[in-house]
Order: sequence, then structure tokens, then C-alpha cells
Amino acid sequence: MLVFAYDGSLNGDWIAHYAARFALATARRELHLAHVHERAPAPELAGRIARIAEECQRLGVTLVTSIRDSGDGSVADGVLSLLAATPDSVLITGTRARPRNLSYLAGTVAAELLARAPCAVLALHVAHPAMLGQPGRVLLPFSMARPPSRAALPLVQLLAPELKELHVLVVQEVSRLRFRLLGTRGARRLIDGALARANAIEAQLREALLAGRCRLDVSAVVSDDAVKEILALAGRLRSRLLGLDASALPLSPGYGHPIEQLLRDSGSDVVLYRAAL
Repeated sequence: MLVFAYDGSLNGDWIAHYAARFALATARRELHLAHVHERAPAPELAGRIARIAEECQRLGVTLVTSIRDSGDGSVADGVLSLLAATPDSVLITGTRARPRNLSYLAGTVAAELLARAPCAVLALHVAHPAMLGQPGRVLLPFSMARPPSRAALPLVQLLAPELKELHVLVVQEVSRLRFRLLGTRGARRLIDGALARANAIEAQLREALLAGRCRLDVSAVVSDDAVKEILALAGRLRSRLLGLDASALPLSPGYGHPIEQLLRDSGSDVVLYRAAL
């Protein structure tokens, strides 16, 4: 089941474009919109949901709506209670559109859902709402510091129907001192290891893509600044969406956290993804 945690804001409307498009990749073409409010629902909520329903109808997607009060708990608690019976769901949520205390993620409902939801989670940051949830070109960076996982598969499966280009980047990050002292042989060894990881990830992702539907490329780099390398490649490829693995994300990442840096400095939309717990 595809569940969209909708907050009733303009930012939520932008994320709804992605949610509706993602539903096209599901067998039932069904999107469950869940709105949890702490007080009374906003007066404009019904009109906003009606516009999302119109878009879903145009796409041939069935929209199922659930609106509830958070009661004595938080908004995140309310969303999690809706997911309790369907741990095999994919949950779509969103980061802040603008930073608060220099952070796009820390202290948000999205951060809590990334940490606590039993199902796979996709947390979107939309920088270009006019793209209407159709990125086309996607960059998936990975780090050699983390063990390989299949966490990106739900995201790729949902993107697959309209995906044109997918690029996998594996970054072998080393300290600044080691990077300066790294010789040709040492660099080659590190690059070979990163390329082997990239090729293994490519083989996994091909399972989630329809044959011939999109171009899939891989690359590897050794760097003392992974964020810089990711943003530079995204610019060269003109990627419209960055997909970042948030599996090891702490509940309240600080200003200097790499994911916060990418959310702040990326010129493209960003989706943070995590596999089911």
C-alpha cells in the first residue's frame, strides 16, 4: 500500500505530485492520503485534497483519504497508528520547504517517521514544483562507508515508469590528509573497490527496472568531500532528483550533517529513502 502523509500545506501539494505519479507504478494504482491534525483541520484542507483527487483521477489513480485528530499523541504517532496494520506499505512524507534553525529535517515529522516507521519511507524535498513529480533524470549516490543494501529498490520501482536516466555514484571518502598523500596505486585500489560496489548496486537496480526503459550508468570517485562530489556530478548530469539513503540517519541531524548539507545546497529535488525496519 502506498501511503502519503499529507500536511495540508503548499509544500505538501508539491509532494502530492510525486505521490500521485508513484501510485502509477503500483499494481492497484491506489494512493492512500493520510492527514493527521493536532487541532481542527485547516479551512482550506478540503479544497486542497479535492485538487489532489482531480490530479489522481486524470492519471487513473484511486485516492483513498483518511483524516483524523492526533488526540493526545503527536502527528507522527497518528500516522504510525495508520501504518500499524500494513507494515509492508511505502510511506511518502516531506521535509521542510524552507529551513528552520538552519535545518530542513531536524525536528520534523519526516525525521521522526524516518526513524520510527515500520515500513519503507520516502521523504521528499521539492526544489522545483513545476516539475510536477516527473524528474526523469535521477542520481543515486552511495558511500563505501556503509554496507550495501537494497533500500533503494522501492524508490526505483516507483520511479521506473517515467524514469529516463539513472546514475549510480559510489563515493570512497577518505580524510583530507590521506587524500593529499594518496598515490596513484592507492587511488587505483580504492577506485576499483568503489567500482565493484557500484556494479553490484547496478545489478540490484536492474531487477527493479523494466528492460530498455531507462539508461543506467555507474561511476566511482575517491574524495575528501563526498557532498562536494555528489553535488558536482548532479550538476554535470543535470539530475533532477537526488536519492539519498537515510538508513543511518539520526533523529535530529545537525546543521553539518551531510544530508542537511545536500538538502541545503542541492539544485535539484531530493528524496531521502529508508527500507522497512
